[in-house]
Amino acid sequence: MSVAEPAPAPLSSPPLAPPPQPLTFAVVGAGAVAFLCLGVLQAIYGPAFPAFEERFGVVTARVGLIASAHFIGSAAAPPLAGLLLARLGVGRVVGGAFTLLAAGALLVAAAPTWPLALLGALLGGLGLGGVSGALNAAYAGVGTRAINFVNALFGVGSMLAPLLLALTARQAGSPGGGLPLAFVTIAVLAGLSLLAARLWGLPRLLQDTGTESSQARRSTLALFAGLLLLYVGVEVGSGAWAANYLGAVGHASPALVVSAYWGGLTVSRVLTSLFASHVAPGRLVLGRRCSRRSGQRSRRCPRSRPSLMSWSASPAGLSFLPRSPGRPGAFRRGSSPRCWSAAAWAAS
Repeated sequence: MSVAEPAPAPLSSPPLAPPPQPLTFAVVGAGAVAFLCLGVLQAIYGPAFPAFEERFGVVTARVGLIASAHFIGSAAAPPLAGLLLARLGVGRVVGGAFTLLAAGALLVAAAPTWPLALLGALLGGLGLGGVSGALNAAYAGVGTRAINFVNALFGVGSMLAPLLLALTARQAGSPGGGLPLAFVTIAVLAGLSLLAARLWGLPRLLQDTGTESSQARRSTLALFAGLLLLYVGVEVGSGAWAANYLGAVGHASPALVVSAYWGGLTVSRVLTSLFASHVAPGRLVLGRRCSRRSGQRSRRCPRSRPSLMSWSASPAGLSFLPRSPGRPGAFRRGSSPRCWSAAAWAAS
C-alpha cells in the first residue's frame, strides 16, 4: 500500500509594502508648506545674480559661486540626514534642518561682505538638503500621489522665486536693495514650515521590507542616482542661468520668463501624477524623449529675437514631463532611509 506524500508547504510570499495612506490635508499639509519653501530657495539664486552683482560688487564670473556654495551644502546634507533619521526621527531632523536653512537665509540677507553671503548660502543649502532627504524618505511610505503633490508645490515655490525678487526689487528701488527682503521672506517660510509640521505632523518612515537583495538594490540605486543627477543638472542649470542670459541679450522681463519655465515644469509634475497610476514607470520615463524633443526645439530661439524666449519658457519646463514626479514613485517600495538619502544626494 502506497503512502501519500505530504503536500509541500506553500511558499511564503514576500511581505507587501504597506498600502498608501489616503491623500488628506493632514497627511500632505506640512509637506506642502515645506516643499513650497524649498522651491523658493532652490530657484532664487539664478534670478538673483544681478542683485548679488549690484549689492556686493562681484563680476559675473564670480557671482555663480553663491549658487555653487548652495548646491555644495545641499549635496552634503542628505547622506548625513540618512544616518540621523533612524536615531532621531523625521521630526527632529526636519526641525534642525529648517533651523539651519532659516539661519543661512538670514545670513545672506544681512551679510555685509561677499564671503559671509557665501557662508549663508552654504548653510541654507545644508538645511535644504537635510529637509529634502528626510521628507522624501518620510513620504515614500505615503504613496506616489502624495509625493507628486508635495513636489508640485516645490515647483510652485520655484515659480514664485523670480516674482518675489522682482517684487522686492520694485519695493526697494533696485535689485540689490530688494535682496535682503527676499531672503528674509524665505526665513519666514521656513518658520511657517516648522509650525505646519508641529500642527499637522509628518509621515512615519517606511520600514525596509528586505525583499530585494542588497546587490540588486545597489544596482537600482546606482542607475537611479545617475539618471537623477543628469536630470537635476539640466533642470536646475536651465533655471539658474536663464535670467542672466536673458538680461544679457536684452530681454525686458527675465524674471517672468524664468517663472514661466518653472510654471511649465510644475504643470508637468501635475500631469505626470495623473498618468503615473496608469502607465508603467519605464514607459513613463522613456516617454520623456518625445516631450524633450519639443522642449529642445522651443529653446532654439535666435539671440536677435529675445521675445520668442518668453513663449519658449513654458514648453521648456514642460519638456521634463514624464521624469520629474515619476522618479520618487519608481524608487519607493523597499527603500531604506539611507537609500532615499542617497537618491536625494543625487538630486542635489
